[in-house]
Amino acid sequence: MKLFLFVLSRVVVCTCLRRATVWTLYANRTFIKAKKRAVTATATATDAAEPIGIAVADPHKRKSGTKTTPELVQVTTVAGSQISKIKDGIGTAAAFALPEGICYSPIDDSLLITDGDAHVIRRMFPTTPHSRSELHKLLNSLLLETGALPVQPLISIVFNFAVANSTIHPRATTAAVHSRVLSCCRRTKLTASLSADEVETICGVTERDRTSGTRLLDARFVYTYGVCIDPIRPLNLYVGDISTIRYVDNATDTVSLIAGHDTRRFPFADGIGSAAKFNAVYDLLCTRNGERLYATDYHNYRIRSVDVKTQAVTTIAGSGENELRDGVGLECAISTPRKFVFDTSRSVNAESAIYITSAGGIRRLNLITREMTTCPMADQRISRTFDVWAIAIAPGGALIFSCLESHSIYSLDPRTGSISLIAGGGTPIERGGVTDPHSFVDGYGTEPRFHLVYAIALVEHEQCLYIADSGNRRIRRMTLPQSLFSASH
Repeated sequence: MKLFLFVLSRVVVCTCLRRATVWTLYANRTFIKAKKRAVTATATATDAAEPIGIAVADPHKRKSGTKTTPELVQVTTVAGSQISKIKDGIGTAAAFALPEGICYSPIDDSLLITDGDAHVIRRMFPTTPHSRSELHKLLNSLLLETGALPVQPLISIVFNFAVANSTIHPRATTAAVHSRVLSCCRRTKLTASLSADEVETICGVTERDRTSGTRLLDARFVYTYGVCIDPIRPLNLYVGDISTIRYVDNATDTVSLIAGHDTRRFPFADGIGSAAKFNAVYDLLCTRNGERLYATDYHNYRIRSVDVKTQAVTTIAGSGENELRDGVGLECAISTPRKFVFDTSRSVNAESAIYITSAGGIRRLNLITREMTTCPMADQRISRTFDVWAIAIAPGGALIFSCLESHSIYSLDPRTGSISLIAGGGTPIERGGVTDPHSFVDGYGTEPRFHLVYAIALVEHEQCLYIADSGNRRIRRMTLPQSLFSASH
């Protein structure tokens, strides 16, 4: 009898527990469905109140036969991993400490990357959709035919390609420059068959110090920020190194000082060469004729101009106040100027104005009148709440920029202020109910996840964007919508 009662009690308990579990699962499913409906309704209401056009779509949901199909963008990783260290290699076998700046060099179809935490400059030869760029195809075909690259064909191929892409000035094709570039090409193995997505360190050592005038691989930087090529000597670079601007000369294998002073006090002063003082040279731009250099002085809240020949540094915009105020020259105020790009949408003079990202949005500075204005934005959350950081300009005139807080990349029509989301989900993903600050996902449209996009570089002939995803320590490639390359955008 006792055994029977014991067995009966166990059966009753198990039955009750099973029913309770079923009801719990049912309740959870009902709650999740209700939560999803609420989130969808909230998102729909938000989109109706504050519309932001999204020019992306999920490729798995795309149906054939539809009249209108949104343009797809795809984000892929080309180099780097989550490991924080400096390591040369191919693709994901390479490693970055913290990529801060990136620019495209058409002279050898490479990407130049400043690895700030590692105090070095890296170079990568990315894989293109056609496996090789047109420049590499020409060089490799000539190399296969002759077994070596003769002087004149090399000069013709390299410079015609660069001039055609409006990256170097035609004056760069003088005989004197030819010989320097040729020697540099041989030394840097430009003529060799390079591996796709290969990352190599070309300047600097990992020790944090500064010594000007030393060899490239012996030079020491405090912290490498912005980088741009010298259009007259297109294998040479200008580098922003905290309080100085350095010049990397590949032909002579030296690093020299252009402007600024090696000091930890970070003061402000206009002047010639080392008499000038900066407080974080965050980005650099060089005019196509190579005569003038522009710099964003991050903590001095100013835009600086450098005469390359005389090395004279002057302030062309910004009062030094950490504020947002339109105006002319030193009367305007700009808060923490970051990245900038020439306004190439003006056919008369493509270098007469620049767009600058800063706290408070995107500013436009007329380099002739020195008038600074704030670009309109249809969604004020972008400019007021999110950190606008990296920037590029499409051939159609649209601005492409990143937001650190929303972890996304957008396009902006500077004439109307309309904003479109290009890629990114807007928020980091969650793992185990906890927000992962280092969100990383490749994919299409809103699928990709970024973390601290500090720099971007547009490659027009590939119709893509290369991204320095600093928080994820990766270099990523994003295809761009065709609409960004139309003049009617």
